[in-house]
Amino acid sequence: MKKFILAAAILGTASAAQAGPISITSDYGSTAAFQALGASNIPVESVYTHGLAAGAVTDADDLIFDGDINKILNFNDVGQGSFGELVPIFGTDSTGYNNDWRITFEYEFSGTALLVDGLPPFAPDGTVDGDNNGQLDFGDGIVPTYTAGIIKMFYHDISNPGSANDGEQVLELTLNYAQLIPFTPNVIFFMEVDYGWYGGGNAFIDNFFNDVETGKSFYELSQLAPPPTIAFRLDFNLDDPTQPNAIPACVNADCLTLTRENDFNATGIFAVPEPASLAVLGLGLLGLGFSSRKRAAKAA
Repeated sequence: MKKFILAAAILGTASAAQAGPISITSDYGSTAAFQALGASNIPVESVYTHGLAAGAVTDADDLIFDGDINKILNFNDVGQGSFGELVPIFGTDSTGYNNDWRITFEYEFSGTALLVDGLPPFAPDGTVDGDNNGQLDFGDGIVPTYTAGIIKMFYHDISNPGSANDGEQVLELTLNYAQLIPFTPNVIFFMEVDYGWYGGGNAFIDNFFNDVETGKSFYELSQLAPPPTIAFRLDFNLDDPTQPNAIPACVNADCLTLTRENDFNATGIFAVPEPASLAVLGLGLLGLGFSSRKRAAKAA
């Protein structure tokens, strides 16, 4: 089977954290504890651009990387969908997820990529689609480097569209780094919860995502000083059986812009610092307060 051949990028890891369990409090009550969010068959469109002069290329094969830095492609992946399941939900789901309400998301990832003919140990043959079937030849690949990414999550009230909280953004995640899995079309995004978009004050958003172990909402945790990192690992793979490794297709005569469409499956897992770590943070803050009071007493 033809495969993407991807380079690996391994960077530093976050401090000790635990995966789940998480619960959600919506207009229909609180869910049972769950470990992950799952999404499948979500459409993704990748848009590629290059720095070559107009008329310099006629198809994607003219963009094969051969050491010419001008053939580095800029790409932007955008898409949207809904999380089909909270995995696993223990017992009966009395909250009506996917019947009364659901979480949808929008995402955008960007970076640079190389369209490579014959990644080692495979020899180049001058084409990445020798049989013109729109698929990468075996041994060829698109090698991306992700530099930025964001996922926005939204609450949707299916039973009462247009209600007060319908369409509210409830969370935002930003990309730290990506780990590409060699010889597969898979990538792991290491992200973190980021409340930079939100000014607080909406009780629905404040209490939507909750960490079961600490008993605190994600927003409460974000307000600690310093705030702990709530990590999010997204396992992302392109699984469309009809186009598992489609090459970018030119969208105009000069091939200035190329696009590629596919489906992806994903599993996202939150990891929150252990309660003991948060307790240490709290003790540190208490100590600072105590020291301040001692200094104030001496000054008096």
